[in-house]
Amino acid sequence: MNVSSKKMSVPGARQFAAMMFLMCLMCWLPDQAQAFVENNVRCSRIGGADNVQELGSVSPGQQIFFAIVLDCTVLRRFPVALNISYTSQYANVLTGPKFNVGLNGMAVSQGGMGTTGGSCVPYTCSSLPVGYRFQTVVTFNGQAGNAVGKYVFIYGLFATSLGYENYSDNIDAGVLFYTVENPSCSLVSPSATNLYFGTLSSADLSAASQTANIDISCKAATKATVKLTPAQNIVSSTGGVSATTLSGLSMASSWSDTGAAVNFGSARSFNFTTGNNSMGVRFQPQLNSSTVQAVGSFSSQYTLTITYL
Repeated sequence: MNVSSKKMSVPGARQFAAMMFLMCLMCWLPDQAQAFVENNVRCSRIGGADNVQELGSVSPGQQIFFAIVLDCTVLRRFPVALNISYTSQYANVLTGPKFNVGLNGMAVSQGGMGTTGGSCVPYTCSSLPVGYRFQTVVTFNGQAGNAVGKYVFIYGLFATSLGYENYSDNIDAGVLFYTVENPSCSLVSPSATNLYFGTLSSADLSAASQTANIDISCKAATKATVKLTPAQNIVSSTGGVSATTLSGLSMASSWSDTGAAVNFGSARSFNFTTGNNSMGVRFQPQLNSSTVQAVGSFSSQYTLTITYL
């Protein structure tokens, strides 16, 4: 029985590199920035995620969510409304999925300085007087990349006067580091296991069984799915019964911890804990019918696939 597995772990980001990425955010709009009237609003990050985040180890496709709280003061009157927009990109070779950026239950407009849309602050699109102070929460929701390696996600937030798009400010920026690696689990058991039933008679079959025990060691708690696939023809997918190489004789498989039949059509979920974890699959030969006489040697092969989530 062959067992396959995947793995995961953590990055190391340096403060100097992080600061360089933050400085490079200004390079997104070098030519356009000179055409804008700035200092319309001043915003400070007062809560939520830091400007430089190091998530460490994440699994492929893992959900990533963070929020930032901004405290803003209006320095120049916004006659119609103040719109928030954002830009983002991955700064190194590996590119992950886009993040969904939200504000007050709405999607934030995508674009740099001069971008307007329907994502107004503090709550609705309305005029804001000089000295008006408000707080707002911007959320980022997405998934990690699937390829193994280090990811660097950088983003910027911008405030633009609705209807007066040349009045615009760069109000915040940040960088997010994470590393996708193979799961932190390793197979302790041999990758191939042979089970022997010896010499059996028809009367022995009801009590004859062998169990394949699989031991896995994990450095951290990990979710996984496990699927058993027979090499021989499937007799009953939900019943966990497959053919053997001997005509008239089949093999029934079940999970040793629950006694439930293995379902060849779907994977079973496991929550592996830090340290040693064990699972087992029980195999029992059975005649296809009471009138069948199966004589001779037999074998049956299976592949057990472990997928770490």
